[in-house]
Amino acid sequence: MLLGLALSASQAGADSHEEECQALRSVGERVNRPDLDTIFLWSASTEQCADKRTIRLNHRVQNDSPELGLIFRWDKANLWADALRPLAPGYPLNQFRLVRGLDPDLDTNAPIEFSHTYRYEANAAVFGEPAPEGVQSGNPETLGLEKDLTNASGRSTTGGGGSEGFALAEAAKLPLASKITTAVVTPKGVQEISVDFVSWASKEAVGVEISISPYDLDIAIGTIPDYLASLFPSSQQVYASLEPSKILRANGDFSVDRFANLLGSQQALNAPKALLDKSYLLIKGVEKGKVRFELPLPRSDSGEQQPLMDIHPISLVLFDRADGSVMGNGTVSIWLPVRDRP
Repeated sequence: MLLGLALSASQAGADSHEEECQALRSVGERVNRPDLDTIFLWSASTEQCADKRTIRLNHRVQNDSPELGLIFRWDKANLWADALRPLAPGYPLNQFRLVRGLDPDLDTNAPIEFSHTYRYEANAAVFGEPAPEGVQSGNPETLGLEKDLTNASGRSTTGGGGSEGFALAEAAKLPLASKITTAVVTPKGVQEISVDFVSWASKEAVGVEISISPYDLDIAIGTIPDYLASLFPSSQQVYASLEPSKILRANGDFSVDRFANLLGSQQALNAPKALLDKSYLLIKGVEKGKVRFELPLPRSDSGEQQPLMDIHPISLVLFDRADGSVMGNGTVSIWLPVRDRP
């Protein structure tokens, strides 16, 4: 049974959008397994933002065990913590992000697997991506992460201000702020982690700024290599497109690789399976906990900028720079153009 939850400001983790959004729906349940020394609370909620064009999604797992770290995998929420870095006692893994402003569907078939072997399962629910008018939203894995950017008709099947998306001028006035917070158990003790991800649109490019704490983490983000591949069809050109002439960056070392290659063999068993074969953009050596870059927007045959934009979900994973272990993960939102594929 799913219980309605009223999330307090302290639970939600107040941020820049806290006063601008009004609660819509929330569900959640406490899972108590004394035989496994496991107690945790999962919750999912939606809020209508003041701009009336976006809704804020929140998915959260709170470890209420007084002593033990929580090992779990919530595939459809794209949240997990493995045995190397379990979720610390008394802390949440919490993600907020913005989606297109239609009330998203509630998927009640989104179980959470937990314990060292993931052999135990708790019923849970997630809010999925709102589908444009006339498009059946369905029930894609991990909230539709890493799906093809266009459907058979060439139009996006996720995000956007309506069935046709946002005009570029409108998207430029709506920066997308996402936030992930967590705390994991490390050999040195509990490490608190925070990620702020902001995406904005301009006439020339889509901008991204990522701020992380602590600083000594590497960042892997999905979808962007697929977007670059759509701009530069040759696989070799995808790598070339990561040069400063194509992506403007202030710091960091950029590369592209399969997500499975970024993980150790044990960690690959713990991550959502839908992500393993996808290409990720790995950003290493981030200075002072902040990286900023821009993705070029495609031009039409007439030379004009593409006027329509979508809000897309992308997967973000943080790695310990010292040993490569996964320190945190979740989903963030980015502007990308609605494009007709040739």
